[in-house]
Amino acid sequence: MITNAQLERRLNNIVNIGTVVEVNTTKALAKVDILGRISPFMPVLSSANSFKKKATPIRVNEQVAVFCPFGDCDFGFIITGFFNTNCKEPKKFDESIEVIEYSDGTIISYNTKNKVLDISCVGDINIKALGNINIEAKNINISSSTICHDGTDISKTHSHPQNSGNHFGGGTNTSSPNGC
Repeated sequence: MITNAQLERRLNNIVNIGTVVEVNTTKALAKVDILGRISPFMPVLSSANSFKKKATPIRVNEQVAVFCPFGDCDFGFIITGFFNTNCKEPKKFDESIEVIEYSDGTIISYNTKNKVLDISCVGDINIKALGNINIEAKNINISSSTICHDGTDISKTHSHPQNSGNHFGGGTNTSSPNGC
């Protein structure tokens, strides 16, 4: 039979706030310091089902909640996502802007009021499709020092060196564009 003290302890352990002390990044597991007691590895709550899986790495020293449905701190899961003094809200965040800000400075945001999706990447962006990539827009503006297609510069600064003697007149640049 469970005593009143045991029941009270279990009720007090259903939800705890703690700090991540160790991470198993390949399994989405972490250990948490809860008031000086280190938990065993527990799963980190993620968005995962048969339709889609989304994994966001958890890091040491992050503040988290530990939910233990039966009040036993050895059996539960970790809930992340608290803004605090060590993890501030993104700067551009407000009631009409959703922001994803990565630790390297890359930011993806969508403004529902202005209907603008912004991607500000500090590195490269790679898009790969086994099928087609279709772009449809009222206007497409590209600002770049070079534009390459299959290793060939097709920007406005490329030249078309030509052999003399064709219908364009000798010395005119009309051959294939120079490489990138």
